[in-house]
Amino acid sequence: MIPQDILVDLESVETKTRDISSNRILNVCFPYTSRDDITQAIKAIATKVENKEEQVENVSLETLNDNMYFGPESYPLDILIRTSGYTRLSDFMLWQCSYNCTIEFVETLWPDFKSMSIFSILLKWSFYRTIQLQEQEIMGMANNTHKNNRIEFLLKDLPPAPPRVSVSGH
Repeated sequence: MIPQDILVDLESVETKTRDISSNRILNVCFPYTSRDDITQAIKAIATKVENKEEQVENVSLETLNDNMYFGPESYPLDILIRTSGYTRLSDFMLWQCSYNCTIEFVETLWPDFKSMSIFSILLKWSFYRTIQLQEQEIMGMANNTHKNNRIEFLLKDLPPAPPRVSVSGH
């Protein structure tokens, strides 16, 4: 269901980034729904239980995650960006939106969403993530009187920057 010209660009990006050593993931999903993703995972697990490849008592959240479209490589999201000005999730990657996921609603339509747009969102996210890590460190110090009074901020715990990739080849 992906137009041929877009599919060619996506395959080109995959080829260019295939051998890059990175723990960064960019998910671009269309047509996709979380309900369908979760439903097919449950069906896959039920089939495994029926075929005695899996025992019901061993089924866990991890089992469900491993049987979803993205598989075990699907980590909880750090940021979910919803373009087009709509302030709804549209049944998109709901399983991967954990309690730590920042959701950004932007007015920009997807075709007009450029590198400067992502840069500003990442800058804002990193600022607030830094504050969050600082608050966690302060709260940890409040519970442990044996620590030094000096706070070491955990900037090293921020995730690495995403790779620079353009679907259009520019």
